Amino acid sequence: MPFVTVNQLRLFYRLEGNPGLPVLVFSHSIGTDHALWEPQLQDLLSHFQVLRYDARGHGASEAPPGEYSVEQMGRDVLGLVGALNLPQFAFCGLSLGGAVGQWLAMHAPEKLTGLILANTSPRIGTPELWQNRINAVQQGGMGKPRHGPPRQSTVRAAVNPGPPRSHTSGTPTHPRRAARGRRLHNRGGRPG
Repeated sequence: MPFVTVNQLRLFYRLEGNPGLPVLVFSHSIGTDHALWEPQLQDLLSHFQVLRYDARGHGASEAPPGEYSVEQMGRDVLGLVGALNLPQFAFCGLSLGGAVGQWLAMHAPEKLTGLILANTSPRIGTPELWQNRINAVQQGGMGKPRHGPPRQSTVRAAVNPGPPRSHTSGTPTHPRRAARGRRLHNRGGRPG
């Protein structure tokens, strides 16, 4: 498994594709990991060298105790691309990853060849919403319990207790994609 230590943190990453191609860095949303981008990978490898990583507290990366800031996560990305000797890159971030992308655009624009921000905002949610999420995860974890009967994802239940809906039509989300999203969330659950 490829790891690099940056900012006193062990980060997991996958760098794939031809080193002669432009670099595209993918940054995932909260509660998921680098595998979120798996469906896009094969279509992109003929055009880009793709770097996917697990943000601090996610997937195989370390989860140090305490709160994490967008600045820390942005500095993690800069440390990662520096350790891999990737001087410039396009960046695609989803939700939390998009917040990291915004930080990079403000603090390291010379590194960016392009920026894609998806489902993100300069401010995501309210302090109350985040405290509810934190409380839900601390009390029930991110997804399925290790022992006992399966339950609905604690995070989804705390944020949106109804059935998953598409963003455009109000109809239920595609079942295979919804199941994949639940699997990604259920991988989480580590404090950090």
